[in-house]
This record gives sequence, structure tokens and C-alpha cells, in this order.
Amino acid sequence: MNELAFSPEAEAYLDTAVPNKDRILNYLSGGAANFKVDRKAAKKILKIIPSLPKWIWLRRAFVQEAAYSLYQSGFNQFLDLDSDMPSETHL
Repeated sequence: MNELAFSPEAEAYLDTAVPNKDRILNYLSGGAANFKVDRKAAKKILKIIPSLPKWIWLRRAFVQEAAYSLYQSGFNQFLDLDSDMPSETHL
């Protein structure tokens, strides 16, 4: 395993001091995989788009419904490139 991948110098280093889109969406959808900086950014976004949590849930519902419809049509493998991080109601 490449030790550089886990150092602050690596491109993929997890910087918890900077808001992250996926963690912000996780917070807005009721998840716990977020940090104070993400919650703070989410609250600023909600001042501009107060209905955003509803749209996040609608997007998730659409993806789930689409996958179920495809499954009923005979598809049994799916590749979801942006399913968000798990939350209590979306595993």
C-alpha cells in the first residue's frame, strides 16, 4: 500500500477543515458522516435554498424507483456513481 496516500501531502488527503459536498449532502439528508465545517456550510446553503433537503430526498427516491423499475425489467446489476454516503434511512 502506498503510504503517501495517507499523508497530508497526498492529493486525496481528507481535510476535515474544508467543507465537502458529499458530507454536506449527508448532513442535509439526516446522516452522521459529517463534520462541524460541513454543517456550517449546509446552514449557509439553506439560507439561500431552504427546500434543498426536500430535493435531496426526491433525488434519492427517484434513483431508488428507477433501479427498482430496471430490476423488474430484468436488469440485476447497477452502477451508481453518486449515491451519497449512507444515512439511517438510505443504506
